[in-house]
Amino acid sequence: MKDFRSRKKQEKNPLYHPLAFVVIFLVLIFLLFSVFNSYQKKQSAQIEHQKIDDTYNVLIKKKQHYINEIDRLSSKEGLDEEFKKNNNVGEVGEKIIRIIDSS
Repeated sequence: MKDFRSRKKQEKNPLYHPLAFVVIFLVLIFLLFSVFNSYQKKQSAQIEHQKIDDTYNVLIKKKQHYINEIDRLSSKEGLDEEFKKNNNVGEVGEKIIRIIDSS
């Protein structure tokens, strides 16, 4: 009989206590909350990265446009063309037609 009682005391494990289950459950909830917050931060960082990447691509296109415009205006033909376009003038022998909308 004595062996039976001593064996039963050895089988009690503190992990099977109801308070241990509550503590483990609270730790699990805390970990899940942390994972969820990390996921949300990752999603917002990806959205922000996409916006910055789009802005960067737009700026690269503008830079290329301005470089092309500078190259065009560096030549005499480009300057003449821009001057004619802005001032409504022509070279000798050239005729200019001005259309005025009367509506």
